[in-house]
Amino acid sequence: MVVPNDQVRISRPVKENSVSADSGAIISNLFCPNYGSRIYKTVGLMAYMIFIIASTLGDPEVFSLNVNLYVSKALSWYQSHAETMLSETMPTSKN
Repeated sequence: MVVPNDQVRISRPVKENSVSADSGAIISNLFCPNYGSRIYKTVGLMAYMIFIIASTLGDPEVFSLNVNLYVSKALSWYQSHAETMLSETMPTSKN
């Protein structure tokens, strides 16, 4: 789930592990320091967004899918939802 980072408040400490993406941008995975569960990630090229791991939400059913990213790398059996925007790769700008 991707949301503007100014719409999210993280109230507890998290640990971070950063790696380089295919594009060379830095991807930071942030996780629970006690249990190791991923909570969210940030992507250097989209510093204004936060990628929340849906399974960490209390009720992920209240959110709906709007965009499918990396559809060019989707598995052959995956079917995207007709009402979602498709992106072949990761968008690189706010526009």
